Amino acid sequence: MLEPLARFDETGRLVPWLAERVPSVENGAIPATRDAITWVLKEGLSWSDGTPVTSADIRFTWTYCTAEGGGCALREKFDGITAIETPDPRTVVIRFDAPRANPHVAFVGAQSPILQAAQFADCLGPRAPTCTRANFNPIGTGPFTVTDFRPNDVVQFAANPHYREPGKPAFARVVIKGGGDATAAARARCWRPASSIMPGTCRSIRVCWPTWRRRARAGWRPPSARWWNGSR
Repeated sequence: MLEPLARFDETGRLVPWLAERVPSVENGAIPATRDAITWVLKEGLSWSDGTPVTSADIRFTWTYCTAEGGGCALREKFDGITAIETPDPRTVVIRFDAPRANPHVAFVGAQSPILQAAQFADCLGPRAPTCTRANFNPIGTGPFTVTDFRPNDVVQFAANPHYREPGKPAFARVVIKGGGDATAAARARCWRPASSIMPGTCRSIRVCWPTWRRRARAGWRPPSARWWNGSR
């Protein structure tokens, strides 16, 4: 749901996400002094409520994460930042207190996403823990939104109608089922009633799958394709 300006791909390469490009000295977005970095948002970005994403949201995220008495868990992502300037709705200039060998830290990666200023405006500092609804149901830019969140039970997602990539996500709804403790969570994920697998056989999917595979190679098929795909 929540996304950063840039993130790392499966090879470890930094790629733009909400930003148009990754800033560098070569493209002029990082000065030779390396005490600043300029990011430019992609054009036409929207939050899941349909409102535009702007540079003010990025500056607010910094304010929220560094507020006294509250803030973000990974506050060190913002160490050394002295100011964040927003010359226009899509441009963000981050200034540091000293040259940085790696200025791609704040708002980079899954641990440093952008928050919507309008949703978290009243959650600064000591008030952050009281914003339960905002924390459980954040307005984001990702492919999904939260429709239901029950701690130690279930979380349900629906496709974000304002997602920037046409035709995505591929699923209209996602449900993640958990349990009250580690044992219950494992059962919720890996176990099924014996009647829904094969009468007279084992109960655990992990144990049964080799048996199913051998039977399938011999020509056996389950009662329905839906049953087969779900169990597999």
